[in-house]
Amino acid sequence: MKVIGAELNKKVVTWTLGICAALLCATAGPLATASYAAAPEQPKADAAFQALDQDKDGKLTAVEVKDNVELSRRWTEIDKDDNGTVDQAEFSAFEAMPQTGDK
Repeated sequence: MKVIGAELNKKVVTWTLGICAALLCATAGPLATASYAAAPEQPKADAAFQALDQDKDGKLTAVEVKDNVELSRRWTEIDKDDNGTVDQAEFSAFEAMPQTGDK
C-alpha cells in the first residue's frame, strides 16, 4: 500500500509542477512583451525630464516647468508625494497619462 501511495504522490507532484510551469509560461510571455513594448518610451521621457530640469538636481520645480502648460496645470496631480517637486518617476507617470491639452 505504501508503494502505491508513494507512486500516486509522485504523479500528483509531477502533474502539479506541470500545471505551474504551464501557467508561468502563459503569464510570463505577455508580461515580458508589455514591459518591452513600453521600454522605447522611457528614453523619450528621460530626455524630456532632463531638458526641463534646468538646475540638474534630479527634480522639477514649478518654476522650471512654468512654460509647459499641461505640466503646470496638472502639477498637484503629478506631485504624488506632495513635496513641491516632481521626480523622474512622477514625471514618467505623467508622460504615460492621457494628455488633455497643449504641452
